[in-house]
Amino acid sequence: MSEAQKPGIFISHTGADAALANALGALVRKVFAGAITPWYSSDRSPRGGIKPGEPWWERIHSELSGAAQVFAVVTPRSTQRPWIYWECGIGCIACEGKVTPIAFRVDIPQLGPPLSYFEAIDGLDREGLSQGILKVGEAVDLSPDAEIVSGCVKDFVATAEASLEGVEEEPGAQTPDPVSVLYGPLQNMAERLQSFGPIGDRLDRIERLIRSTHQSTHSHRLSNVFTDALSGSEFARQSLAEQLRNGSLSPSAVSEGLADAGATTGLPRQDAADNADVLTGRIMHMAQQMPLRPDRKRDQD
Repeated sequence: MSEAQKPGIFISHTGADAALANALGALVRKVFAGAITPWYSSDRSPRGGIKPGEPWWERIHSELSGAAQVFAVVTPRSTQRPWIYWECGIGCIACEGKVTPIAFRVDIPQLGPPLSYFEAIDGLDREGLSQGILKVGEAVDLSPDAEIVSGCVKDFVATAEASLEGVEEEPGAQTPDPVSVLYGPLQNMAERLQSFGPIGDRLDRIERLIRSTHQSTHSHRLSNVFTDALSGSEFARQSLAEQLRNGSLSPSAVSEGLADAGATTGLPRQDAADNADVLTGRIMHMAQQMPLRPDRKRDQD
């Protein structure tokens, strides 16, 4: 099988986490014996990374479009930069939603969108990471030996912990608003172009457009969760229960969302509302059985 025919994994990371991306790329190569090709921008190997003089945006878009999966290296350093948000947003479309945030010393429940839309893995949890790697193999019809995976992951975690020396996790700390993170570089670029004329109004329009697009995307995904929950998806119901538990959704918002989803299936509005009320009660019961997040617990103390 040629390099072009092999399934690829795009590793999204910020420059400060290049060592982690390199270790993750090595893990993928070792576990799958070269049957899956990892690509990341900081790769210094002859065929890897972005070459001097190469249009970086075109190359990243090309690699994302050809990848079977996106791994996002999420650390306290990378959440402060725009790159993983951009690349995961593009990867969600190019890879049909196959994006896996791999978190290192970051509180996964506190991840903001778009990272929070995907099931994340703790990169320092050997068992969880091993299972995640095995599932990636299943998705492309590859079945590496579980013991080999476990051994390779053990070595990776040791390397990852060494590269994270001095990087402290802030339990319960919210990751920054991704819209602000994305808007910051645009604002900085615009300020350097002031000599070309006044662009303050354009900046305001850019920010409004980014925020509007972000809100629209979030609303669309939440609508899909309501529809899936109504169709019997346990995962969707768990997701709504978690949002009820952490306060990001109210019971009335869940009930209204489920009723709207039911109405789109052709049910009379009253029947849809009645079904929604029953299901909301079940989801509220699920939420009550869940442990309270540390930050919410502090708020109630």
